[in-house]
Amino acid sequence: MARYYERERGRAIAIATIGFACGEALLPVLAVTSIALLGWRMSYAGAAIVVAVVLLPIVLWLCKGHRQRHLAHLELTRSAQLASPERSSWTVGEMLRDTRFYLLLPGVMAPGLILTAMFFHHLNLADAKGWSHAWITGSYVIYAVAAIITSLFSGALVDRFGAVRVMPVMLIPLALALLIFWAFDSRWAAWPYLALSGVNVGIAFTTVSAMWAEVYGVAHLGAIKSLAHALGVFASALGPVTMGALADLGMPIADVCLVFAGYALIGTLLMKRALRRERY
Repeated sequence: MARYYERERGRAIAIATIGFACGEALLPVLAVTSIALLGWRMSYAGAAIVVAVVLLPIVLWLCKGHRQRHLAHLELTRSAQLASPERSSWTVGEMLRDTRFYLLLPGVMAPGLILTAMFFHHLNLADAKGWSHAWITGSYVIYAVAAIITSLFSGALVDRFGAVRVMPVMLIPLALALLIFWAFDSRWAAWPYLALSGVNVGIAFTTVSAMWAEVYGVAHLGAIKSLAHALGVFASALGPVTMGALADLGMPIADVCLVFAGYALIGTLLMKRALRRERY
């Protein structure tokens, strides 16, 4: 979506990412229900069958004719570069020598690092606040709805103002969500905490992919995004370990959220510095 849709890139990415948010809302419920009815072994087997028999053929069908469309896109890209000879796309090597990339990384990795930790330890978080497990788990639909609505809204903002102008506000809702969790013990605090987390994810879904295309071009977008995604996976793996280690050292889990909020604010400042000179 980030490569092939230029004029309405934000909306295209937003529509594509609806599936991810819907999966986060529906699949945990479906999984728990399936395990209760069929057991975990049959649930895993059923998921494998659905992927192989239903999803894979659909993906292959949707990708039919992609090679021809990609070749046409490359031809248009070459024509645009000939008409405008200044460099519009960066290689991975050039990006790695760019200071902005390293200023962007902490903020780009923050949602994966922090929210994976929060969701991985969500039962521990509920215990720390005195919330029931059913309450925190059932409230995740609020997160998904907020993510979907925000994704569509932020897609329109990206198309109008550009991702580099929208992205610096991405982590502010996440910092607010963490501060709410840290400050309030009422079980109703779970709703604004999850809603603001969803707002953060909705913005991140749309703006980060579009930002790589805007800042570094689309000619080498696959390689650039694969590197960024690998670093994001590493951050996601690091988050739960970090939260667990701090808790083992005796830090209350709510205070860990305060540390994460500080990290999100630092990431915001670094993103602002990295993107302040960009104009699109």
